[in-house]
Amino acid sequence: MLRFWGLKFELYLLVGLFCLLSSLELLAGDTLTLKSASKEEVYELSPYVEGIEETENINTLEEALKVNEFIAVQKLSPKADKHWLKFTLQNPRQQLLPLKLAITFTDSIEFYYPINESIYQKSESGELFPISKRAVPLGEIIMFNLSIPPESTQTFYIRLKGKRSISKDFRGATFNTIRLYTPSAFEKRFEKPRIYQAIFYGAILIMLFYNVVIFISLRDKSYLYYTFYITLFLIFLAANSGYLLELVFPNAPYFDLPIRMLSAPILVSFYLLFGQTYLKLKEYSPKWDKVFSILQIVLVVVAFFMLIGFWKYGRIITILVTVPSFLLLLFSAFKTYQKGYSPALYLIIANVLVILGGIVFALPRLIGASIENPFTQYSLQGAFVIELALFSIGLADRINLAQRQLNEEKLEKERLQRQQEQERQALIEQKNKELEQKVIERTAEVVKQKEKTEKANKHLTDSIQYAKRIQEAVITDVDKIQKAFPNSFILYRPKDIVSGDFYWFEEVEVPNIVPNDTKLDVHQPFITLKILVVADCTGHGVPGAFMTVLGSSLLDEIILEQRTVNPSKLLQTLDYKILDRLQNEDSKRQVRDGMDLSVFILDETNQQIQITGAKNSVYKVQNDNIEEIKTSSFAIGGFQDQDKTFPVYTFPVRSGDTYFLYSDGYQDQFGGEKGRKFLKKRFRELLKEISPLPPIEQKTILEQKILAWQGEEIQTDDILVVGIQV
Repeated sequence: MLRFWGLKFELYLLVGLFCLLSSLELLAGDTLTLKSASKEEVYELSPYVEGIEETENINTLEEALKVNEFIAVQKLSPKADKHWLKFTLQNPRQQLLPLKLAITFTDSIEFYYPINESIYQKSESGELFPISKRAVPLGEIIMFNLSIPPESTQTFYIRLKGKRSISKDFRGATFNTIRLYTPSAFEKRFEKPRIYQAIFYGAILIMLFYNVVIFISLRDKSYLYYTFYITLFLIFLAANSGYLLELVFPNAPYFDLPIRMLSAPILVSFYLLFGQTYLKLKEYSPKWDKVFSILQIVLVVVAFFMLIGFWKYGRIITILVTVPSFLLLLFSAFKTYQKGYSPALYLIIANVLVILGGIVFALPRLIGASIENPFTQYSLQGAFVIELALFSIGLADRINLAQRQLNEEKLEKERLQRQQEQERQALIEQKNKELEQKVIERTAEVVKQKEKTEKANKHLTDSIQYAKRIQEAVITDVDKIQKAFPNSFILYRPKDIVSGDFYWFEEVEVPNIVPNDTKLDVHQPFITLKILVVADCTGHGVPGAFMTVLGSSLLDEIILEQRTVNPSKLLQTLDYKILDRLQNEDSKRQVRDGMDLSVFILDETNQQIQITGAKNSVYKVQNDNIEEIKTSSFAIGGFQDQDKTFPVYTFPVRSGDTYFLYSDGYQDQFGGEKGRKFLKKRFRELLKEISPLPPIEQKTILEQKILAWQGEEIQTDDILVVGIQV
């Protein structure tokens, strides 16, 4: 029986709605009789408005006045670019009746009101008009001023022009929301709420600033998304109430309507993102977390489709997606609350309020209804204020809950640490007893082994010390070099007891060949060449020391015995002999031992200096200018398929010129504040800086600098620097 009466009631309701719509169509085009202007009256004008689509033959007021075929606006196609509308008002009173005409969602509107029976005055406004150029400077809706003389009936004409797709999409809503406001109704609806709105937006801005400060302090993502949500809600409300246009874009109205539409899907997307983090869905409900991520993507796609022109459908889809999204979020919050997460309760209550407030706010706008009262107008704002209060409490509770969980975890961790410590102490005591016995047993063995190791180390050290004496005997005496070059120094710091760097010097008497000539100088048929070699052998320590002995002996053989003093020939011969001594045909491709070196030859008779080398460059300082003399890129020894060449550089002797020969140990030393290499550039600048000083001071500064740079670091490589001031 109940089901029968329910079906009967639904049938009556459908019939009633059909009759109501039919009566609206019958009323369309009738004259609207106005009441007193002193009352707060809002007239729904749409049922009394007739219209036609503009054509080539009807594009001026004069042509529209001649048309008698106006039809009800509900029957007009909203897709046309332009429409002509007309309505008739009757003022039965004996006083002038001032009114305001309100029209929504139209780019450009021409309003024609009669001056007398045949003359009409035009007033222009629209969504694309700056605030200052609108008939009524209002951002929320387009309005025109009109007045009806006492005891008169007048017909008014409106021309609607839509340039943008967003304007055309909402033309149907425009037809259904044409209203008239009396001055008192206008003041109540649009003017008086401004002071309350200012208080509302001010309070929300304070709340926004407060949450930004909390986010900066806590670095919690929930507060970040919450601040984005509050910001977007402010933009959404300010755009829909016209304040955004009035305060931010007064001269750029083109952005206002798109922002109104786009702010909704973006706002909902951030609300879902906030809900995900607030409820910790990744932890409590991973599946629902993925669902909300998909819904956010859908909302972003909806916003994109709105941007490319599908404004009306995008708005409808946004509302259709928003309601189930909020319901799903409500369901997720309920499930999370059941799992013991208490902050979810605040989201449940807030979500219910927002859903109800959103439905009350959006439903009239979705269906184009003319329902307008403070309840529908401010329902969303009221729900938003309560929601903010609840979320503020909820976030605080969330932080307290997290703190309690951290404290519990800390206490549990401390308990486990104490338990582990007790177990560890017991184990240590047991192991100590076992170790004490083993220590007693093995101490005797260690003492014996230590004695053997000390004897072996002493034997090895004695052997290396003996090798050092052999190396010192092979390397040229420093006094001999300083006698030949009075203004010179040698900084020699082996990394180990013995070194892989060495220097070699001899004075050799050879026939005097005049430069660029083959004839002998008959006055001085023989001259003495001072030949200095600075070399860096492969490796350091004992292996490097073997190479120094081999290199020194081969230089004796090549220069002193074979009398080879041509710099290039000297290095080629040395390279050949190193390869010959170290390698055979079977091991030729495995052994790569050799050396990098530089050669300095002073011919005082002919006043010239010859320099050559293998991978080791030489620095020359002249008149406070330092020059790097780059030698061959080939090393002495090692494996090399191609023929090696060793270019020779000749310089005239100039008083005051300083030459520096060196190995790479100085510039490769690690140290400094960051433990980096000294590097070639810093070494070069140091040589330039000390070059004017006496050689003994040069050596002292170089030694002090490298020790200070090295600090606590171990010495990286053998260090050898030779300075000669001509």
